[in-house]
Amino acid sequence: MHCTTYSKVALKTAIAMVHSNAQVGMDAKKHFDEGTQLSSITEGSAQKLELKPQGSEVISISGFGGGNKFREIPYLYYPMKINLLFLTRHCHLFTSTTKMAGVDTGSSQKVQKPRFASVNDEKCQQILRKKDSMNTQKATKRSVKLFTNYLEEKDMPTDIENYPVKELDSVLSKFYAEARNKNGELYKTTTLKNTRYGINRYLTEKRDIDILKDPDFMKSNKMFKAMSVQLKRDGLGGIEHYPPIDEDHIKTIYSSLTQMDPVSLQHKVFYDVKCPVRSFIKYTTKLNKNCEYFFQRQKTTMNDDSVWYDASPLGHNNLGGMMPALCEKAGLVKRYTNHSLRATTVHVLNEADFAGRHIMSVTGHKSENSLKTYTGFTSDRTLHNM
Repeated sequence: MHCTTYSKVALKTAIAMVHSNAQVGMDAKKHFDEGTQLSSITEGSAQKLELKPQGSEVISISGFGGGNKFREIPYLYYPMKINLLFLTRHCHLFTSTTKMAGVDTGSSQKVQKPRFASVNDEKCQQILRKKDSMNTQKATKRSVKLFTNYLEEKDMPTDIENYPVKELDSVLSKFYAEARNKNGELYKTTTLKNTRYGINRYLTEKRDIDILKDPDFMKSNKMFKAMSVQLKRDGLGGIEHYPPIDEDHIKTIYSSLTQMDPVSLQHKVFYDVKCPVRSFIKYTTKLNKNCEYFFQRQKTTMNDDSVWYDASPLGHNNLGGMMPALCEKAGLVKRYTNHSLRATTVHVLNEADFAGRHIMSVTGHKSENSLKTYTGFTSDRTLHNM
């Protein structure tokens, strides 16, 4: 216990339930010193609680209005428990059933909101999973699925979390050399590279190993580099950027669009480059208010002309194949992809002499250098006139 004789001590008083080790309990008047965090009861209360002193000390205290006069009081140590200490002067609440060592070792602290949170292992894993975007998470799943499909076809265990490191290195080496798409053809370098990254993300999270940097995976990394060189030699190393839609094809596709039915209206909103506002307004009036998605599945039966779409989103495959469907509807031999619309936007704005920074504000590109892949195309009409 620590006490000082150089300052006055003002003790707060409260009535609280006090228990002895013999489980005897009673309401007793208690004093509490906030400075030393010590509490005390009278000797009479201690006798009623059948408490036996375990030590003693002489302290100096002063009363109210006592000036600098101090008086020495013998202080006895008792083992006891406070059931609930409530100091009435400032309404401070203290922890219940606090075990006391001596008179009070300061274990009866004010209950405060903890500064730092407590996070379990499951919550930590959830935070780690959410650090990646949804697209990254999907890419990781595709990579792992491709690898496990390979292992299954080769009659090998698919639980890659339990492979010994040396065996995993050997299997990965074979996988890089033997990986093929559904048509039995070699993957492009970028696809193989992204698959490797996806597998690494998964294993880093599950096993805390890095197949890209750990020296235990030297064999598989050598094979990956060798396959990258071979794929480049075979013409599979470059990135194929989708060309913008040719000017004549833009007009052909646009002339085939109508607003007469749910599918045609949806196609027009998706593609519209001439009068998007009119199509957009009509489309929004036909949407199902019970669905939050912008592209919704069209109704199979039209009972209500005011709503053309169901309360469910348009499927991934239908949305992803929108441009090929538009090309087929317009009778074009050339098939454009959805990404071609993005390339067309960059190309048209660049041809109109818009600054790169303004184009980036529309397309979302982070670097003007990335725009160059879309601005170097020559239209079919220009080539014909050259």
